[in-house]
Amino acid sequence: GRAGRGKKGGCLKSDVRMPKTTEALCMLLQKSLTGKNLSDGDLEEMKNAGISEVLSLADRHKILPMLFDSLEEWDELETEDRRLLENAAERTAKQSYRLLFLTKELTELFQEANLRVVVLKGSGVASYYPVPESRKSGDVDLLFQDMESVLAAGKLLEGKGYHLTEEQHANHHLVYQGPDGIDVELHAMLAEPFDDEEINRRMEALLPKYLEERTVTNSMGVELPTTSEALQALELLLHMLQHFLRAGFGLKLLADWVVFWNRVADEKVAARFVSLAQECTVSGFAKAVTLVCEKYLGLDRIH
Repeated sequence: GRAGRGKKGGCLKSDVRMPKTTEALCMLLQKSLTGKNLSDGDLEEMKNAGISEVLSLADRHKILPMLFDSLEEWDELETEDRRLLENAAERTAKQSYRLLFLTKELTELFQEANLRVVVLKGSGVASYYPVPESRKSGDVDLLFQDMESVLAAGKLLEGKGYHLTEEQHANHHLVYQGPDGIDVELHAMLAEPFDDEEINRRMEALLPKYLEERTVTNSMGVELPTTSEALQALELLLHMLQHFLRAGFGLKLLADWVVFWNRVADEKVAARFVSLAQECTVSGFAKAVTLVCEKYLGLDRIH
């Protein structure tokens, strides 16, 4: 069936509970995403779940650095756990700034060559976080209007010492690696094709709007070209759906959803996003993601 269309009676039973470690991690992540302080009860819950196990799970979900501000002053954190947390936060902050300035440099390079480009995910989405440099990312994702533009951008990258990676896992984007080992993905589609051709057709039809509705986002003091908020929300959802179909839910992508909507909180943007999700037949998935984020991760109700 199409994405977003579920069968009746397919919900989880209300008495099904998450493991204590997962519950504790969701609670801790919620506090970090919303800026709320941990209570004594929260800390007791974390101890009962086993903080080392919670941090290990956070590391696997690539959200460990997001927890640093919530836990750094907790006196009962063991030395080894504290070192793990501090090292993750430091590495991610350094990588975030490297990717930020690289993204700025590359988008300026392409724009000077009259190639229209917007930033997907990465530093653009990080701007919505309470601590932007805590969002872990490993590459730069850029969207162009067509494959011709992608190929032209690739030539510019080659002139800067980048090379096309040996393995290319998609038909609608190219991956180049720079001299410093960072991958740059040049996209000509919002997401890789789904089994549902209707979603694919709608993504193709919407692509020009992403470049037409180009705007500027200030991320950690640096201005980057991004698209309008409603279109950005749709791209986040499509990326999340693709990840969900391949590997299940990832907490980092759910965290993106929470901080995005908690910062945007605009009824007109939300209404347009709902319309776009319906057109792409992914409104059911959007509702499911939103309910999960409201229940467990501190997402304010979207109007």
